[in-house]
Amino acid sequence: MNNAEVINLAQTANIQLVRFLYCDHSGVTRAKAIHVSHLANKLREGIGLTRAQMAMNLLEQLIDIDGMEPVGEIRLVPDPETFSILPWTPGSASLICDQLDHNHMNWGSCPRCFLKDMVARAERMGNQGRGYLRERVLPGTRARWLPNPFRSSASLQLDWIGSFCSGYARDCKGPERTESNCGTGN
Repeated sequence: MNNAEVINLAQTANIQLVRFLYCDHSGVTRAKAIHVSHLANKLREGIGLTRAQMAMNLLEQLIDIDGMEPVGEIRLVPDPETFSILPWTPGSASLICDQLDHNHMNWGSCPRCFLKDMVARAERMGNQGRGYLRERVLPGTRARWLPNPFRSSASLQLDWIGSFCSGYARDCKGPERTESNCGTGN
């Protein structure tokens, strides 16, 4: 789905509010919302977010982290492939965002960009991810692992990477900024 298709779908579905979702370093999904009348511009330019927002802990306390001070801003740039109408909130939709600098490049602390980089690195090594969901276990039964039905969805393409990254990232000397899969540089 491209930006024009997102705008058309939002208008067709009478969407009024669009949430730009991002994940912080505590694993909390956060959002900034816009009125649909601003969607065309915000799909292109993103929404401003202070760098300090990424230094908040689960208790909403600002942790002192170099490079994540309250002064300075990044952009939440949405991925049009992740557009979803939210059926539990009439007139609302969401988009998952990359956190990019003003040049639309990875600013170095975006969890989604990190996962994209790790997926690309794993694929270059010949690893192909497979996602599985564990079936709920009832007393007296055995668990089964079921193929992940979301594997083909672009918004969930990283569903398998968690277990791979936890071991692999420890062995890496750090993400290779020159190989980032985030941002366009435009």
